[in-house]
Order: sequence, then structure tokens, then C-alpha cells
Amino acid sequence: MKNISATKSTDTLFTTWTAEMRTQLNVQVEGHIIPTTNYPKILGVTFDSMFKSSAQATAICDKMKSRNKVLKALAG
Repeated sequence: MKNISATKSTDTLFTTWTAEMRTQLNVQVEGHIIPTTNYPKILGVTFDSMFKSSAQATAICDKMKSRNKVLKALAG
């Protein structure tokens, strides 16, 4: 059985109710409190706790903007 690493873990409450979006979960592993995040990134995909695709789209746009700046600088 593998152990859960408290320093590498986060928890997320997926909900469609906006009042629950800011809820801080009290999850503990080996006495350490696991931080709650609203936008976890799993296998390169950014999830949104409200089940919207805007978090992934924003992450892709930001990545493309930075790469586009490099291409513009190289092209002169």
C-alpha cells in the first residue's frame, strides 16, 4: 500500500452551488492539513470546481501567449 504525501496533495470540492465554492475542507493526512484549491491541475488539464471549461481555456491561452512572444522575438 502506498502512502499519501501531504506536501504534494490538494483537495477540491466539485459543486454547482456557488455558495459552496469558497468552502475550505478540513482534510488531514498524518496531522497535516491538506490545502483546498478551486483549480486543480491533473495530468496537464486544469479543472474548475464549478465544472466550467474557462479555467482550462485560460491556461491554454496564457501558454500560447508566452510562446507567441518568443516566436515574434525570433522572427524579428
